[in-house]
Amino acid sequence: MTRDILMFGSVIVGMIMISRAKIQFQKRQRVMDDNKYSRHELIVLYAGYAFMAMAFILAAFIKF
Repeated sequence: MTRDILMFGSVIVGMIMISRAKIQFQKRQRVMDDNKYSRHELIVLYAGYAFMAMAFILAAFIKF
């Protein structure tokens, strides 16, 4: 039960963070025409990937 809550919470938080970083990048692309993520966008994007990886590890390897 606890594992499921942590896993689904990690997936939701990860998806929100990844989506937010990508939407922020697209909005900035309309104003400035550069193809590079800003430092803040990269931090949010990689943190989202970390949450998704944590959810995968919980789902695949950790049994409690």
